[in-house]
Amino acid sequence: MDTIINTEIGKENIYLYPEDPSRDDSGTERGINRYYKFDSKGEQEFAIQLDKDPKVKLFTKLSKGGFIIDTPYGNYTPDWAIVYEDNGKDNLYFISETKIDKEVDDLSGEEILKIKCGKAYFKTISEETGKDISFSWAKSYMDFKEKNNL
Repeated sequence: MDTIINTEIGKENIYLYPEDPSRDDSGTERGINRYYKFDSKGEQEFAIQLDKDPKVKLFTKLSKGGFIIDTPYGNYTPDWAIVYEDNGKDNLYFISETKIDKEVDDLSGEEILKIKCGKAYFKTISEETGKDISFSWAKSYMDFKEKNNL
């Protein structure tokens, strides 16, 4: 299976979640898709934590090119869209960029600027729609929860 995936996609390492797509009874519980492919073990772990958290009602990994924010620094696609329950309401919406195990000082200038553009974009969308859409970057699932006071 790894050989087929690596050949088709041309990546050295592909991490799947759930890891066995050949089983009919497996698949994510809360993900929009049954299976996800990731470039890093950290993204895979983030998905596992999303899927295990009972307050996460729905999540998906946003595909590059499927959702684009046009910035002065190039096209930008955040990593995740998440619907989270808080106090019995399913109306907390999060868009998150994962930079697993990185601190702010580890991010490139372009990454920081694209994240700032993402914040401004979703703040505007929130104001225009009246929906509370929070955007942040996270170095882990716990960091995501802390930054969003969850």
